[in-house]
Amino acid sequence: MLIAEDLLLLATDDVSGKLLRSSSYVDVALGGALLVELVLADRVRLDGAGWRARTVVIDNRPLADPTLNAALARLAEKPPARPTAVVNRLAKGARKALYAGMGARGIVTAVEHQVLGFFPNVRWPATNPRYEDQLRFVLREILLGVRQPTPTEGALVSILAGANMLKVVVPADQFKAAKARAKVLSQGNWASEAVRQSIAATQAATTAALTATIAVSTSSGS
Repeated sequence: MLIAEDLLLLATDDVSGKLLRSSSYVDVALGGALLVELVLADRVRLDGAGWRARTVVIDNRPLADPTLNAALARLAEKPPARPTAVVNRLAKGARKALYAGMGARGIVTAVEHQVLGFFPNVRWPATNPRYEDQLRFVLREILLGVRQPTPTEGALVSILAGANMLKVVVPADQFKAAKARAKVLSQGNWASEAVRQSIAATQAATTAALTATIAVSTSSGS
């Protein structure tokens, strides 16, 4: 399973197949997860720091997963760009591709329905929630300090926190402690500097998405 697939499963209601968080947050988080995955696979690196940082493809050999291959190809076809721009680029179409990939493997099931009785749409409830239940259990233990994360688990927790999505993992009464723990984990030695910058870019892109949503809502209400 990809980090992005785990994230999308957590963000999707097992029964209804509906997203549990704003699609803007989820999509940005998926873009960040794909970037982190490419960094961990040594296909991409981040050169520079802060506003000077640029995402550079260093190895365009194919990977085993078609969604990751598509993400890598998307980065390779354009010049190096800022991590935030890359996160937004990878976010486009990621949710649909990830659902389709998991559907082909029987992890989720496509269920067609109509929005407002007219517009066709597809939801993706879980075929068997057992894997997701175990994943959520592990992440809660990490967020409560019971266990140390692997690099992929640490990345997933940090991306969820950066995209304001920890509530899909922990109940409300544990949220404050989980958020504090996630902040500590994001600076842990499990992550390379490139991974940290990728996660920071996800957080910046999430903030931008939230600002845009508020601006649209304000202008609509004025």
